[in-house]
Amino acid sequence: MAWNCALGLFNLIPIPPLDGAWLLAHSLKLRHILALHHFRRVALALTVAFAALPPSRGLFEVSLHGAVGTCFRLFGLSPDGVRH
Repeated sequence: MAWNCALGLFNLIPIPPLDGAWLLAHSLKLRHILALHHFRRVALALTVAFAALPPSRGLFEVSLHGAVGTCFRLFGLSPDGVRH
């Protein structure tokens, strides 16, 4: 369940080609949507590099751990998966 929640939250990051970018695009003007589209390949490379580099990886994991814990609490679970 934690992996599912983490991947779902990761996918909502507004960086192309993740789904969060397409959700964001619905509220942007056409010129900004085109700029976002041109930024797609660079953004993917930066996202992969950011997730893979050791210094930023710790920050990424801490942020995601906090978000998953919040997701668990929304469903009445503790971050260790035990129901309250």
